[in-house]
Amino acid sequence: MTQTREQAKTGDTADERQESGGDSTSQQRHSLPERVTLFLSVAVVLGLIGYIGWHGLFVAKGPPMIEPRVLVKKAVERGGQWLVPIEVKNLSDLPLEEVNVAVEMMTREGEKTEITLTSPYLPERGSEEMIVVSELPPAQAKLRATVESFKAQRSSSGY
Repeated sequence: MTQTREQAKTGDTADERQESGGDSTSQQRHSLPERVTLFLSVAVVLGLIGYIGWHGLFVAKGPPMIEPRVLVKKAVERGGQWLVPIEVKNLSDLPLEEVNVAVEMMTREGEKTEITLTSPYLPERGSEEMIVVSELPPAQAKLRATVESFKAQRSSSGY
């Protein structure tokens, strides 16, 4: 039996190459579980890269935005007093704690008075309604709501 120089260097014989499935340069076919595992791994990695890229591009990076609104149309009169709902919306992607909303209104005597409403927790993209009691109808009371303070939960995604 004759050997080539390459076979002599590696010590391979023609019989050993046939037993191992052919030449060392030929490609081996991968089994179905190996192909499925490879496909799933690539899909997971690409999905993770896509999520991180989307999150970095489109998630708001500015300060949390809070929108307080006086809901005049939902006001109800009970016992000579007006119950006026104040809606507080969290427009950001961060949960907020201790949201303080200052509500200014006129009294019967014509004086301005201010009260503070507090929401202990406002989830991301969430809202809450709070009630203010007024002596005057909402149009006469000239209610105005503004955000005084809040705490943002930057290290968590809610409770």
